[in-house]
Amino acid sequence: MRSTITLEPDVAQLVEDAIHTQRKTFKQVINDALRIGLSPLTHDAAHAPYRVEPYPGELRPEYRLLNANQLAAELEEAEISHKVSRP
Repeated sequence: MRSTITLEPDVAQLVEDAIHTQRKTFKQVINDALRIGLSPLTHDAAHAPYRVEPYPGELRPEYRLLNANQLAAELEEAEISHKVSRP
């Protein structure tokens, strides 16, 4: 298929750089870039799913979830008093 495209200057520079570094034709560089960008299989294979390794942790006895609101209030009060006491 023959098409005419208008490239923005930064994209044109990227294509020119790829032509010189890869020693390929304009057509080959554009086709390769479009294949990579538009192929869902290639895109999915390049990015492995993100995995989180859980860490077995425990709260120390002095930190109870019931006291979380109290801790938040104390931190907020400390921040407010710090801002008020600044010159």
